[in-house]
Amino acid sequence: MLQQDKRETEIRVLSRSKNPVKNATVFSWSIEDDFLEEGALTDLDVLVHLSGFPVSEKWTQRNKKLIRTSRIDALDLIQKKLGEQKIPNLVSASGVSIYGTKTSDHIFTENDKPNNLDQDFLAQVSLDWEAAAHRFGELTEQTYILRTPVVLSESGGALEKMTKPVKYGIGSPLGTGKQWMPWVHIDDLCRAYINCIFNEIPAGTYNICAPDMPNNTEFTQKIAKVLDKSLWAPKVPAFALKLLFGEMAQIVLEGSRVDGTKFIENGGKYEFNDLESALQSLLKN
Repeated sequence: MLQQDKRETEIRVLSRSKNPVKNATVFSWSIEDDFLEEGALTDLDVLVHLSGFPVSEKWTQRNKKLIRTSRIDALDLIQKKLGEQKIPNLVSASGVSIYGTKTSDHIFTENDKPNNLDQDFLAQVSLDWEAAAHRFGELTEQTYILRTPVVLSESGGALEKMTKPVKYGIGSPLGTGKQWMPWVHIDDLCRAYINCIFNEIPAGTYNICAPDMPNNTEFTQKIAKVLDKSLWAPKVPAFALKLLFGEMAQIVLEGSRVDGTKFIENGGKYEFNDLESALQSLLKN
């Protein structure tokens, strides 16, 4: 049980492998088999939904299905297994991709509506993901949805992929280099989830994005600066990325600016507000 005043927690993790997790009890589940181990959902105060097959894996038909089911069907399975049981607090991840994978001068806020969904796989996934969270309806008293951009962390994820070619002296912007790259430091994202888990901000939907909004060229230049490397290679042409990654190339070739100030206005805080300081904390350790 989770007690806000003492911040004591009993953490339960749903896992397909049931490998041990430090300081947590692991319960088995299988979306494909419609299975969730008994006791996993008993007397919950908060449900945090973070599961999701990586969108950076090549978009084969199998992987696109996994991207959807791991996010949407996962929530539907939990709701089904809850029956009439209520959960005071639901916190679900989502993606800023809901605004569309495109590059424009517009800065998107939580009030903007998705469009062109029939042509945008990830935008539709994010929209359906949030709809699955809202289907809990009266089963939960408070619902938080955190729309997340590129998450910067010390290992894995987008930063590792971007940093590696720069370290080897072959880093360069992708496509035009003008696509925007909203981002958040992993520590700030974790704090945002803690804010929601303990109801330190009002329930609702939030963009969790640092205020510094570089484009791909600026992002690559900042990485090179922090690593004390030179950028000399030409931009990677869009057609090469499309040949290499297929449909998935759109997530690195396009990108919009996203406004994260609603989170701040409601009591949240970003420790890492500019990209260079965030990169210094992650790449200089």
